[in-house]
Amino acid sequence: MPINEGRKAHEHAINALSYLLNEPWSYETLGLVRFELGQSYAMLKKHLKKGKCVCGDGHEDLNLYKSLLINVHAAISNASLHPVPEVVEELKSYFTEKKSSHNCINSILKQQSMTQDF
Repeated sequence: MPINEGRKAHEHAINALSYLLNEPWSYETLGLVRFELGQSYAMLKKHLKKGKCVCGDGHEDLNLYKSLLINVHAAISNASLHPVPEVVEELKSYFTEKKSSHNCINSILKQQSMTQDF
């Protein structure tokens, strides 16, 4: 069974968080984070266009990924790491909130052994 775009979107966002938690913050790392969040946003947008998601993904999730992508892009453009702690906290908060109610996110976190990080 192919993995849907919603699950792929969350995998990319978890990859972004993993970079921020496990790599030194640099503009190279932020470039990787921007790529992952860009993939998250694009895939979730595509997923939501197909109709209601059984896992509960919605436009608030899409808006979060867009907001985080904008913040990371601004950090790179302005050569400032100032927004990075907020991005980390928002991602951690999001996944902490969703891991108990969202099967895809819970499964990905377990698969990547990241449940202890939240």
